[in-house]
Amino acid sequence: MSPTALAADATVTLDKKATWKTDQDDDEILYVSGTASCATGTAKVIVGAADSDRLRWHATSDEFTCNGKPHTWQARIEVPDGGQLNTGGKEKAIAALTVNDEVIVKSGEVTVEIPERQEDAN
Repeated sequence: MSPTALAADATVTLDKKATWKTDQDDDEILYVSGTASCATGTAKVIVGAADSDRLRWHATSDEFTCNGKPHTWQARIEVPDGGQLNTGGKEKAIAALTVNDEVIVKSGEVTVEIPERQEDAN
């Protein structure tokens, strides 16, 4: 299927609040999440800052198989060297749904609340 045909029924949403989760090593990791739906193909969601001309932070979900039903995704936020994330504040972000490595639909700009880490808040 062409990217245009794939995009016809595809959707992606981005939740308005990021969440901290503890991994198996007891490290706190910040995730963004949402839902995505597409008809066919191998998909993933890529999220990034919407208000910057450089990549301050980004997140990429695990791959999933499109089946026409909504899929709940989550993606670990990564902050590259020289990057920045406004913890304890808000970030404007956009989620893009890729199918077979081509962007087919975007969420539009969403303001995401970035909570402070629990250990920072204490």
